[in-house]
Amino acid sequence: MRCWMFERWRCYWQGHRDLSPTSSYGGLLAEGRVRDLRFCAACDNYVWMERPRNSVELLPAWENLNV
Repeated sequence: MRCWMFERWRCYWQGHRDLSPTSSYGGLLAEGRVRDLRFCAACDNYVWMERPRNSVELLPAWENLNV
């Protein structure tokens, strides 16, 4: 069994290996990027992950100003 500090450094350098399949919080930034807060079970830490916007997500109000 390895210590938690080793696991955190390993996730920091190699990427998070055991992310939760669902996000606990998500947000759409003003420039159109989507970020999700997920939990990594390998290092017991919350991680912001960036992903592309899918077609189901609604357009934010600032994109509809010129309609």
